[in-house]
Amino acid sequence: MNVLLVFASDQGQTARIMRYIGETLEEEASAHVQILDVRDSPPSLALEAHDAVIIGASLHNWRFQDAIADFVSYHLDALGRLPTAFVSVSLAQADPDPARQRQLDESLEHFFQETRWRPDRIASFAGAFPETRSPWLSRLFWRRLDRERDDFTDWDAVARFALSFAQAMRASNAHPPPLEFRRG
Repeated sequence: MNVLLVFASDQGQTARIMRYIGETLEEEASAHVQILDVRDSPPSLALEAHDAVIIGASLHNWRFQDAIADFVSYHLDALGRLPTAFVSVSLAQADPDPARQRQLDESLEHFFQETRWRPDRIASFAGAFPETRSPWLSRLFWRRLDRERDDFTDWDAVARFALSFAQAMRASNAHPPPLEFRRG
């Protein structure tokens, strides 16, 4: 199984998550994985050379990176012929406020409407709080979450997602698995 992982990461957590998915697929599912920062994506990239594609992006100000939206739009036909997954990374996932969860869901739906893409699977993982954030934003955010940590990613959930995707790929014999949404 050849799996392409494409991501956009502004502050590094999405890159870490996608690399972890790749490592899990290689080690636990014997997959051959290619990981690519969307900004390094060659125009001639042939998605059809892969058995599946997982795309990861981080959410900032309730929007995903334009580079990911452009990539998806450019490769929309190929993505429609392959098993796919979308991995959303945001601190909103760590926020217990139901209103934040609704905003996250709305941002995902907006992205899928904008790109006209419907991945087979969607996973949403909490990100990390970078030290580069401004002090006032830090105080506002930390009031809502655990003040003792800065990485909110559930790494076990990330591994479970990767393994579930690999199992569905094998079970479906390269036919798209059913739509599934996971919060991690």
